[in-house]
Amino acid sequence: MKTEVTEMDWKRTILYLAIYIGAIVLGAILLLQNYVYVWIIVVVFGMIVLVRWHSKTTVYRCTNCGNEFQISIIPDFISPHGVGKDEEGKTYGWKYLKCPACGKRMKAVIFKMK
Repeated sequence: MKTEVTEMDWKRTILYLAIYIGAIVLGAILLLQNYVYVWIIVVVFGMIVLVRWHSKTTVYRCTNCGNEFQISIIPDFISPHGVGKDEEGKTYGWKYLKCPACGKRMKAVIFKMK
C-alpha cells in the first residue's frame, strides 16, 4: 500500500542524513591524517547505503499519466530532485524522471512504500 510522505518520513530522512554526516565528520577527525583511503571508503559506503535505502522505500507518481513506479539505485543517485509546494500549500518532494509508462520526463512526485 502506498501512502503520501508524512512529516515523520521527513524527520527520519533528516535523522539518517545527520547520522551519515556525523560519521563523515568523525571519520575525518579520526582518519584523515593517516588513513585517507579508509575515510573515503566510509564516505562512499555510507552514500551507497543511503541511496539504496531511498530507492527501496520510495515510489514515484508521474504527473502526466498518474503511473506509480520505482527506480533503481543509479537513477536515484544521479537524478535532480527538490521540494515544492502544491496549490494548497502542502510541501512535497519531487525527482526529475522519465515515466516508464508514458515516456515523458517530468518532476515525479515522491511517495513512500508502506
